[in-house]
Amino acid sequence: MGQIENGSLRVGYPVMFNPQTLNAHVMPIHFGGIKLSNDGLFVESVQAVSLYYFLEAGTDIDQYV
Repeated sequence: MGQIENGSLRVGYPVMFNPQTLNAHVMPIHFGGIKLSNDGLFVESVQAVSLYYFLEAGTDIDQYV
């Protein structure tokens, strides 16, 4: 996050590849109200972020809670 905030890492649009892992991240899935750079290649700001949580259902009681 610090690299994004200080501008040393820019978030590509519509897909960003993590420079360390080369994993692809599709931005329109995660962000809403996206403002792009003038060239349309990078995210400048977003109004909403989708959050995803993984739930564990490892025991019988977890399945009913």
